[in-house]
Amino acid sequence: MKPARGGEGLYLAVDVGTSGVKAGLFTATGTCRGRRSAALTPRSPRPGLQELDLHRVWDRVVSVVRRVVADPAAGPRVAGISFSVASPTVVLVGEDLRPLSGALTYPDTRARAYLNEVRHRVGEEGFWRLTGNRLTSSLCSAAAMRHLLDEASRPPGRVRVGHLNSYLAGRLTGRWVIDWTNASYTGLVRTGAPHEWSREALEALEVPEEVLPEVVAPWQPVGDLSGEAASELGLSRVPVVAGAADTACSAYGVGCVEDGAVFESSGTSGVLTVCRSEPPQNRLFMNRSHVLAGRWLSHGAMSATGAATRWLREAVFCEEAPARSYAELEAEAGRSEPGAGGVVFLPYLLGERTPVWDPDARGAWVGMSTATGRSDLIRAVFESAGYGIRQIMEIEERHSGSKIDEVLLVGGGARSRFWAQLKADITGRVYRRAEDVESACRGAALLAAVGAGVHDDPWSAVREAGPPAAEKIEPTGETAVREIYDRAYAAYTGLYPALRETFGALTPKTEQGEGQSLI
Repeated sequence: MKPARGGEGLYLAVDVGTSGVKAGLFTATGTCRGRRSAALTPRSPRPGLQELDLHRVWDRVVSVVRRVVADPAAGPRVAGISFSVASPTVVLVGEDLRPLSGALTYPDTRARAYLNEVRHRVGEEGFWRLTGNRLTSSLCSAAAMRHLLDEASRPPGRVRVGHLNSYLAGRLTGRWVIDWTNASYTGLVRTGAPHEWSREALEALEVPEEVLPEVVAPWQPVGDLSGEAASELGLSRVPVVAGAADTACSAYGVGCVEDGAVFESSGTSGVLTVCRSEPPQNRLFMNRSHVLAGRWLSHGAMSATGAATRWLREAVFCEEAPARSYAELEAEAGRSEPGAGGVVFLPYLLGERTPVWDPDARGAWVGMSTATGRSDLIRAVFESAGYGIRQIMEIEERHSGSKIDEVLLVGGGARSRFWAQLKADITGRVYRRAEDVESACRGAALLAAVGAGVHDDPWSAVREAGPPAAEKIEPTGETAVREIYDRAYAAYTGLYPALRETFGALTPKTEQGEGQSLI
C-alpha cells in the first residue's frame, strides 16, 4: 500500500439513502475514525409516489460532512471523497447541474405508463435480452428519466438526467457521471458490459444519449472538489470519485467478492446479495455489475422490511409522547411468543420486489383475534422480515443448487441482536452480525482510497481491508419453536397469492396509470 499524503490519510464516505444521510471517515484499510448522520424523509403524497427533495439532501450532506470533519485532527487529513447512494434514485438537473425536480426513488410508480409502452414495444423477453434484468421501475430507471424529461419540456441540450451519485459528483466537481453499478439499473446497459451505454437499448427505450451521464468506474476520480463545494463542506480541494450504489458498496465493504459469497443488508429495504463470477441469470432477482470488473451481484430485494418498523414507530404509535424508540418496540415484541400469537404480517407497504414484483401489493396483518395484543402485532412485523428473507434464500438455493448455511448481516437493522436472532431462528441459518454495520460507508471509503492512488487497484484494497468482525448467532435448537415458525412461514408464503386480486381492487385508478399491471 502506498503512503497517504500527510501521513495516515482519511477517506470521506457520504451515504445518501431514502431515510437518512451519513458521513464517515475511514483509514485506507477501512477502519472507521468517525461518523455523523442526519434523518431524511422522502415525500410521499399518496401511495405510488415517493421522491427526495434534493435541496434537503444537499443541506443534510453539508451538515453531516461539516460535523464529521470538524475535529482539527481529522479534517486536514481527508484525502478523498466517495459516495454510496440508494439506487435507482433518478434526478433531473439543468445546465448548471442544479435540480429541476425531486429525485424519484425506487418505489415511485409515476412512470408506469411509459413502462407499459416499453413492454408493448420491446416486450419482457426483449428487455431481458437487452439488459439481463426484468422490466420494472426498479430495473429500468430510464422510464423515470423519460417521465422527468417530458415534464421538464426542455430541449435535450438544456437538461440532464442521472442517478443520485450523478447529482452529488456534479455538485462537488461540476462533472456529470454515473458509475457502472448504478448504470446497471437504468435499462440502458447490458449487465455483461455495463461500462458503456448500449446503442440498441438507447434506441429501443428512446432515450437521447446527450442527456445521460458519462459511465465511469466506481473508483475513478471525476475531479477535485470545487472551490465553492470545498468552502461549503469545510474541506480542501481533494479528489472526488464516483462511488457506487449502496448495496454494491456494502458488498465491496464486507469483502463479498468471490463467486457464491452472500450477505444480507438490513436497512429501509432487506436485501440478500449473492456475488457471481458471470452475469447472473436469476429472473426473480435484481442483477447488476459489481464494483469490481469481472464480478456481478444478484439481489433478492424486499422493499420495506426496515421501513415497516419505522412505520410502526412514526405512524402507528405516533400518538405516544415521546415517540417509542426502536429498543422499546423490540422489548414489547419480546413480550409476545414466537409466532406472534398466530398473527402474520405481510410487509409490502411500498409494493414489493422479490419475489412477487408487484407495485400494487400492500401490507396486511392476518390472523388477529380478540386475544391479539399490541406486542403480537409488533412482533409479527419483526418476524415478517425473517419469513421474507427465508423465501428469498430458498429461491436462490433452487436457482444455484447451493445451500446457504451462514449469512453476514450488515446495515442499520444489524444493530438489533433481537432481530438477528429472530432471522436465524426463522431461517434455520447461522447469522454473523457485523460489529460495524455501516458497510456501505466502508466500501465507499475504500473506493476513495483506490481513487486517491493509495492502493494499486480495487482488488488489493478489499484484500488489505479484510472482512468486518462479526458476532456469531446460532439458530434455535428448540424443536417446538422451529415448528411454530415453519407453520407461520407456510402461511406467509400463501398470503400474497390469496390477496393479490384484493390489492389490485384497492389500488386507485390514478395510481395504476394506463395499460396492464407491471406483473
